[in-house]
Amino acid sequence: MIQVDWRGRTLNILSWVILIAVLAPEWWAFFKSEAFVFVNGWDEETYLSWQGVLGAKDGPGYYSLYLYWALHQIGFSGAVQNLISDTIFFPLTIYLVFLSLKRINFGADSALAYAVLICLSSVLFNYANPLVSYLLGPYNGNAIFMAGHEYYPTILRTPNPQVSYFLLALAVYGFLRLRRAWILLLPLPLLYFHVAVPYVFLLGLVAAHWIVVTKFRSTGSPGRTVLVFLTIFLAFSLGLTLLFYLGGLYRPDNVIRQSSHLFIETRRPQIPLILMLLGLLGALIIFFKWAHPSKFQGAALGWLAMAALMSVNVHVVAGFMLSQKNYYDYGLSVLFGLGLVLMIEMLLNEKVRYWVVLFALLLVGYAAFQSQHRYAKYAVSMSARIAPILKEVRKDPLHSIIPSLDVSSMMAYSTPKLLAPPFSYLYYFGFIARQCSEYELLLDNAVAYAKGVLQDQPEQLKELMKTASNIERGRREAGAMPYSEQDYCHANFNHKKEFTLFQSK
Repeated sequence: MIQVDWRGRTLNILSWVILIAVLAPEWWAFFKSEAFVFVNGWDEETYLSWQGVLGAKDGPGYYSLYLYWALHQIGFSGAVQNLISDTIFFPLTIYLVFLSLKRINFGADSALAYAVLICLSSVLFNYANPLVSYLLGPYNGNAIFMAGHEYYPTILRTPNPQVSYFLLALAVYGFLRLRRAWILLLPLPLLYFHVAVPYVFLLGLVAAHWIVVTKFRSTGSPGRTVLVFLTIFLAFSLGLTLLFYLGGLYRPDNVIRQSSHLFIETRRPQIPLILMLLGLLGALIIFFKWAHPSKFQGAALGWLAMAALMSVNVHVVAGFMLSQKNYYDYGLSVLFGLGLVLMIEMLLNEKVRYWVVLFALLLVGYAAFQSQHRYAKYAVSMSARIAPILKEVRKDPLHSIIPSLDVSSMMAYSTPKLLAPPFSYLYYFGFIARQCSEYELLLDNAVAYAKGVLQDQPEQLKELMKTASNIERGRREAGAMPYSEQDYCHANFNHKKEFTLFQSK
């Protein structure tokens, strides 16, 4: 452990600076914006809008949306909910990881630095890292080698995987404090699917090791170890395949199967690029005797590596990939962060260890801040476009025609319980578009109106027609999904009412 005072203080101060720096752009955007619409993760505006919450909250892995449903009822917009969640769950997760590391004998300063590193290290393993984007090139979900595709720290994506990470950190701390293994199982019903799968594989591997070594007092030969790994992979993959079957994913008309972005039929194995890079780095530092793993460190690295490899190859048994990139972005990123910390702890030279931690913190801090800063500037620019028309749009959003797709789609995110205008990409998603059967007629009427009033503005009309076409494609993909007919439907769809065209900057 790093014990020299000035080094520890430096890491401690830097950890706090990074924490503040990551949150500062979001708060700056809040005070700078008249219409606050900050997002810092993929599709936050979809899932945190009122219709997004209503459509997704009862789906497996999305039960945490009931919290955001309550916040809408209280009067918080989706954007403000994002701000609240980032400000509470992000630091609390770091704190819980810090407490857990202290319980396994890390010093206070190194534990805080490692906690920040673990929670933010996804930017080292996804396309925020130029090396990753250079090696992999354009995203291909069916490639043999793959990594996380997003450009932001995944812990900041609200509600998931953010809430899932918090629940896992809470469970691990509870287990370390109370020494009750069943505590580790408590978060499972609430976890985001692509976080739950690597977690379950990791728990299975650790449990198998405990049974083999502790119960049967066997150190395990290489052949036996491989057999145990294969047994866990097959057993858990078959269990997931059964869940897929019960969930209807093998029915040809299943909604998810219609989306080439979410569903790819293949059994071709896949290898995480980061696993190869970290494995090569670990082999080099051990070969040159810069590091010497303890028995526990070696075993833990093996568990993490195998959990990562198993998670991204469930399709070998199931026969299809399901949102494959999400395993990397939201599941494996945490495993790799833990692995990176273990590899740093293996380093024999204390000064080298300190400088590696310092350098790694600077890297993740810089990348995370850059991501937040970029999103903050975008939010402020969007506010300037939304604010002048927001008051009028709020009066009747379903009859508001806004040619700009971004402006139209952010409206519902800016205001609690506001419905999205008809030309919004929120309706690309079946769980939103299939909430009201009358939406189809509304969109048809909106298209007819737009064609009438925008004849002399072909570029704006073209953008609206492209949006309508994408919505129609989503409608076809979700054809087997019944309409939920939410409570808001019939009271808001007045098909005789005139539309209003709003021009944004």
